[in-house]
Amino acid sequence: MAMPAGRVVSVTSRQASLLGTIVARAQPGDVIVLADGTYRVSGDVVMNFQRPHVSLISASRDASKVIIDGGADYAAREVVQITASDVTVAHITLRHARDHLVHLSPGARADIGDIMLFGLSLEDAGQQFLKSNTDGSEASFDTAHFVDRVTVACSSFTMSDAGRRYVPTNPSNKSYPCYTGGLDAHAAAGWIVSRNRFEGIYCEGNSLSEHAIHFWLSGRDQVIERNVIINCARGIGLGLGDGAGVHERPFADHPHAGDKRGAYAGNYGGVIRNNVIYADVAPFDSGISLEQAMGARVLHNTVVVTGAANGNAIEYRFPNSLVEISNNLATSIQQRDGGRGVMTHNVLNPAAAIFVDPGRADFRLSRSASMAIGQGLPQKDAGLDMSGRAHDSVAPDVGAYVFRR
Repeated sequence: MAMPAGRVVSVTSRQASLLGTIVARAQPGDVIVLADGTYRVSGDVVMNFQRPHVSLISASRDASKVIIDGGADYAAREVVQITASDVTVAHITLRHARDHLVHLSPGARADIGDIMLFGLSLEDAGQQFLKSNTDGSEASFDTAHFVDRVTVACSSFTMSDAGRRYVPTNPSNKSYPCYTGGLDAHAAAGWIVSRNRFEGIYCEGNSLSEHAIHFWLSGRDQVIERNVIINCARGIGLGLGDGAGVHERPFADHPHAGDKRGAYAGNYGGVIRNNVIYADVAPFDSGISLEQAMGARVLHNTVVVTGAANGNAIEYRFPNSLVEISNNLATSIQQRDGGRGVMTHNVLNPAAAIFVDPGRADFRLSRSASMAIGQGLPQKDAGLDMSGRAHDSVAPDVGAYVFRR
């Protein structure tokens, strides 16, 4: 990312204990620039961005050189909290938070948005690495405020073996004690999640973690593209559950009003395209899960489930799922609980030989991938493949990679 313009506030690692104060005093237009080093932090919320148009970025623009660390004892509950619009956090490593490494939530009783999270390395959160929620409960969405138009790009979300052992018990659902996940957003609209890597977000034993990427509680119109998700218990999710007892976020245009079969939709719209998802660990649930997802499109993804993983590559559930699933290379596609969808030009249960090196999670197409090369259906919003190439406009290749001819 180019260095943002504005008044520069320079900070060194010797000022780690002052980060909260520095952020609290920042004025709109300030760019807080961190020198290389490890910033050891503790406390409830280390930094709370309460004013708009403030940036936090490393001077080197290299996340590996600027580390904000809650320590092995997870002495920080949250590292970054954002409650204002037009905030940028870029090129920094955040690690070891008891709850969240980054938490977005409306402040001052107003919607917030236009937030950029770029080039971050997020490591070992006790709960969700990146959490976004409203300022009201699901029962009061008519008066709640929301977090919209967020970009999460070119970042990594990684859970280590040591971090996995720290994950706390889910406080609200004892049946699923593995209370961690990658990106978890409530009732969020207009997000872009692009070119990120999620790895190792799962718990050992019989408990499922939350998704690597999850939008639910009636958000809408997200673009989730060109991400790599390796060995996470759940990959990408739009919606969750059947929605019993949950109220929707109100939208003035009442999307899909004529298509609904029931009062609740878990998500509206959303494009999931050109992602690679691979899992061979247990427990595992699904690579892409659509639950009460109205208008979702799943295009040109490669989803491979193998080894100890036992679940569906792609699934769509419940009557208010109305989805299109096209041009995907997937181990399986499963309809559940009355889900509605259009399936076309997908290649199921692909053999390992059609990929360059699946053992190393290299899912580029090999020359033997005749069942995928040129076998897709042209899509006007197919986007770019994992390598940044456009799909053929007449006979596109199936999956997340265009074959290099």
